[in-house]
Amino acid sequence: MTALWTSADLTVATKGIQHGPNKNAQKIVIDSRDATPNDAFIAIKGPNKDGHDYIPELYQKGIRVFIGEKVPEEGFPEATFIQVSQSFEALYDLARFSRKRTQAKLPAITGSFGKTTVKECLHFLLSRQGQSHCAEGSYNNHWGVPLTLVNLPQEADYGVIEIGMNNGGEIAPLTALTQPHVALVNNVGGAHEGHFSSHEAIAEEKGQIFTGLVDGGVALLNGDQPEFFEILKAQVPTDRKISIKTFGQSKTCDFRLLSLEQHNETQTCRVHIAGEEHSYSLPFVGTHWAMNTLAALSLLHLCGGNVKQATQDLSSFSLLPGRGRILDVSGIRIIDETFNSNPQALAAALETFSHQGKSISGRRIAILGDMLELQNPEESHQKIAPLLKKAGVDLVCTSGPLMDSLWNVLPSEQRGMKDPDPRALGEALAPTLKPGDLLLVKGSKGQRARQGRMLETIKAIENYYNREIS
Repeated sequence: MTALWTSADLTVATKGIQHGPNKNAQKIVIDSRDATPNDAFIAIKGPNKDGHDYIPELYQKGIRVFIGEKVPEEGFPEATFIQVSQSFEALYDLARFSRKRTQAKLPAITGSFGKTTVKECLHFLLSRQGQSHCAEGSYNNHWGVPLTLVNLPQEADYGVIEIGMNNGGEIAPLTALTQPHVALVNNVGGAHEGHFSSHEAIAEEKGQIFTGLVDGGVALLNGDQPEFFEILKAQVPTDRKISIKTFGQSKTCDFRLLSLEQHNETQTCRVHIAGEEHSYSLPFVGTHWAMNTLAALSLLHLCGGNVKQATQDLSSFSLLPGRGRILDVSGIRIIDETFNSNPQALAAALETFSHQGKSISGRRIAILGDMLELQNPEESHQKIAPLLKKAGVDLVCTSGPLMDSLWNVLPSEQRGMKDPDPRALGEALAPTLKPGDLLLVKGSKGQRARQGRMLETIKAIENYYNREIS
């Protein structure tokens, strides 16, 4: 296996000074919890913790390559240190070096919801047609994007890059770093709207992903959101021969979802891509999932992939934890949507929940946590009430002060338990559940969290029934 990084390349890329023998690294990490032997650790000083303080612990774990601003005087005889002036800037220097040396096709993805699923789906499909690389989870911010580029194998055929944002001005520098060949805005919605003046302002920020496209690149837009089309189109540079393509259900789209046939736990999609029609089966239901796979197929085609083969592979694609996977706990079905939430994503999840609910024998129970970063939190939460009724939800349980706004406007017969602690909510709810019940668990994650807080509700329910079985 070709070394991802040699100490010589690390030194050149960062303009650093090497202390110690030449060594190789197969991965770059910035979080001490992720480090394993054969990795190189970048010691970054943050507002709360200093990565340099973790060097002794990591050395004991077998890490032998370190990049940092300070070099320990003694105690690390087998280690190699690359001394740099600023560790955070070194991360970006390494990303630029990696981008310059790669020959991989780089699609970049953003959107208000569904972007991680599109990224994972595209990576799943491309990895069956070549060597593909993408970040784990949602590493899509000013730490995650450079880290994804830094760990892009030299021999990779594809590198799938997800770019997210919380505030204005965050996407442009990340797409400039990435220099993608194809860039997608999956959709525009209310995620992070509390940090923007309007949804139009969100669209303008999302469209910044197009500013980093290489000459001859492709901008891919959602053709079913005409209200944002001109705003997004205006962000596409006019001096690089960039073409604009659309995907969606509209007849004017370049890549179209022609029909969708939903069954109990599967759905069949018929799409039109590059002059050809294709049909494929998905092992999950929901219009939003069909649209996400259409976006992935469109990107795959624009990266030169084989669409026919990809449609065959989609039948074995699985949804991610926290993003729609279905769990069975002692006959109780749980739709795990715990990774994050916003009004549009919750509405899409309720569509799936409604369809799944048609085939169950028990109750349909929605367990909802706060949706964060909204312009009008109380109103936004209250507007969920009619969607719950339309979806046929029997009982609504809530966790968090913002969800109290929803709970207060629900009819009395629909009001379930509520508790600010999601684990306590799950512990109280678990004994009341019965085989045949269907649960939807969804809520916002919050910044800097590794997983959604509502996952604790699911864990509490699982723990209760595991104890019962044992």
